[in-house]
Amino acid sequence: MERLAIFTIWLATPSLNVLNTRHWSYKHKLKAEWFSLMNAALHAINVVPKAMEGERRRVIFIRYSLRPLDADNFSGGAKMILDNLRRPRTDGKQAWAGLQMIWDDDEQHVETVYLQAKVKTKADVRPVITIERF
Repeated sequence: MERLAIFTIWLATPSLNVLNTRHWSYKHKLKAEWFSLMNAALHAINVVPKAMEGERRRVIFIRYSLRPLDADNFSGGAKMILDNLRRPRTDGKQAWAGLQMIWDDDEQHVETVYLQAKVKTKADVRPVITIERF
């Protein structure tokens, strides 16, 4: 394994239950906000290793929070992060930005690992994202 990047976003990831109760426009704005935060974090550490077509990578999410989520809520809330790590797309139907840290978010191109740790203060709440090349 080769570690390509490790970065922290100082904002709590939402749970899937919270996202499911929100309007689509809120989710769209939230995804764009996360894209900006992730882009800034990657540029701050001077690491932007673009994925090549067919390349397989591992993404490790460590969610530091006041209380742990069940597995479905955690992975569902982290989906927008995974979407933002994909390559940019303009397929005629829909265009979206992407950081191209992973080629695609299917099982052929990415393995995801979800871990959680409990913290004592709200100031310590954050996700830490690690990207590795197989």
